[in-house]
Order: sequence, then C-alpha cells, then structure tokens
Amino acid sequence: MRHNGWKYIVFADSDSFDVCIGKSKQRIKHKISHADESRTAIVRTEIESWYMAGIGHASVRKLDCMFQSSTDDMTKEAFDELIFK
Repeated sequence: MRHNGWKYIVFADSDSFDVCIGKSKQRIKHKISHADESRTAIVRTEIESWYMAGIGHASVRKLDCMFQSSTDDMTKEAFDELIFK
C-alpha cells in the first residue's frame, strides 16, 4: 500500500497486547513489517464491537443477524455468535 501511495490505518485491539501502547505498536510492526507505527491505532475495546457499531436495521436483515443498540460490551465471542450462527 505504501508503494502505491495509499493512505491507511492499522487497527488492533488491546486484549492481546501489553498495556503500553508503544509496545503494542511494536508488536504490530513485527507482525506486519510494512506497517508504519504512526499509522497504527490500538483500540481499548475489542475491535469486533466496531464492526457492528455502524450496522443499521437494513444491514442486519441482509446479514441475518440481530440489531445491536449498543456494542460497548461486545466481545469477540458475542460477535461470532451473531455473525456465524
């Protein structure tokens, strides 16, 4: 992506990383060698909650899953149950 001049952000959740954001970014850099640490964001909640956060009623019908009025406490396991039932 860098070579094509594309802008990007790498997101990772903090549930499997150190409390220190800097160390978390370094681990991402180790896994994705071309990732720029300045374009890496570590989120405090599980990232699956972000996937569901913007899905409206029309989309949940298409995906055949339940609408979530709040995704604040959504876990990876809850996401999997909704999507991969």
